[in-house]
Parts: sequence; C-alpha cells; structure tokens
Amino acid sequence: MKLLAIVLMLLTLGAVGKVVENFKDCTDFFWMSQPPFFYSESANKLQILPSDKHKTICQAFNNKYYFATLYDTVRKIPVYSAYKYTGSSECNMKRPSWRSDPELKDEQASNNDYENTKYERGHLYPVCHAPNSEAVKSTFTLTNAAPQKCDFNKMWYHRVENKVRETLKKCPQNTAYIVTGVVPSDTEKMGVVTVPSHFWTAYYGGNNCAFGGYIMGKDEDDETKYEDLNEFEDELTKLYKRKVQVFSKKQARTS
Repeated sequence: MKLLAIVLMLLTLGAVGKVVENFKDCTDFFWMSQPPFFYSESANKLQILPSDKHKTICQAFNNKYYFATLYDTVRKIPVYSAYKYTGSSECNMKRPSWRSDPELKDEQASNNDYENTKYERGHLYPVCHAPNSEAVKSTFTLTNAAPQKCDFNKMWYHRVENKVRETLKKCPQNTAYIVTGVVPSDTEKMGVVTVPSHFWTAYYGGNNCAFGGYIMGKDEDDETKYEDLNEFEDELTKLYKRKVQVFSKKQARTS
C-alpha cells in the first residue's frame, strides 16, 4: 500500500505546476523571456509580483512545462496565464477532470467552490489554443481558471478566443506569445473566490504577427479590440488601478 501511495503521489506531482521564483524555469512562454510587470505600492516600482501574496507557477503535465501562471492566493484566481501559441488541436476532444495544485493547498480555489453556483471554470490558457492532447490536459488546473457565468463563457470563446485563433492562423509560422488575464471585482464573490470584473487577452509575434488585444467585462455583450499596445495597457492600468505592462520590451512597441 505504501508503494502504491508513493506511485500515485509521483504521478500527481508530474501533472501539476511548480511554484518558482519569478518564472525562472519557464520564461520561454513570454515574449523576449520577459513576464508582465505590475506597479507595487510597497516597493514603489514595477515588478513581476504585485505583492507577496502572489505565486509564480510553471504549469506542467507529465513533467513537461506548457505555460506559466501568476496566481493570487488571496482572491484565489489567476492574475494571468502566459503561453506560446504554435497552432491548435481539435477543440472537441474529451475534457479531463479539473485538478488542484498540491503546493498551494488551501490557497487556491477548489472544485467544491464551483458546485451549486451559477459560475463555470473559465480557462485562461484555453483548450482550443493548445497544440496537442498533452497540452490540453495541462490547462485543466484550477490555477488556470476563474469564475465565468455560462453565457459569458460562451461569448468569450466565440468573440475572443476563436477570433484570436483565426487571426494567428494567418500569421507566418502560426506562432505568437499570448497573455490572458482577469481583473478582480471589488465586490462580487463566489464564496471565498473573487469573481473577475473583466477578462483580457493580448498576443504578439514580433515580425511574424502584429500586436492585438481584447478586453471584455463580465456583464458586457461586446468585446473591445485593441491594435495599439500602449492604448491596451493604459486601459488595463485604469481597470487594475495600478500601472501594468504586458509586453514591456521595446520591440513589442516598435515592430
């Protein structure tokens, strides 16, 4: 029995993320290896971690990293997930079960939090942007999900995720870096889990694909599209009430 328990534990550990310092083991999922920056009041500067309550996670499945997540352990939702888009698999494959991260223990949302509520687990790194079945499975971690109402979940897919996928198909090499995040609501909660007021996504592929971004509020019927990075970051700065830089390298602004 002890041997079986050890084997099961190792299998579980191989299917979850790893909390690391400043994404040091998975910078490949960021444009120019540079994560987004947020203004920290305590440090009085832009930095990767908005506070010491945030965790940087290299998200893995079967001991391979597939994307990166900045996670808010107080609100129990991700701030964003970042990944390199290299084409997508079929969207209608069988969905695996959602899993939690053993390292975070009770600092994350649980499946029980979503039971008997009006909310669904909304992917940040979505199934339809994953290149293969293993990558799809990697996205089903609760640290990659935030509460969405059913109607919003469907609209976000059709109006944003699918549009981004179709746009990137036209880019040379079908490759881009994507960051998808949420803005926490000041008041709305699902038990102990904060409900986002907005979802947003941004993509950039250098010379292969120009910048594009979308922001959509949870009670809105239409998304707002951005083609200028500075305008996009200015709007996020207003929503977060702190300075935000999604793609901070000069190349992302001048290419």
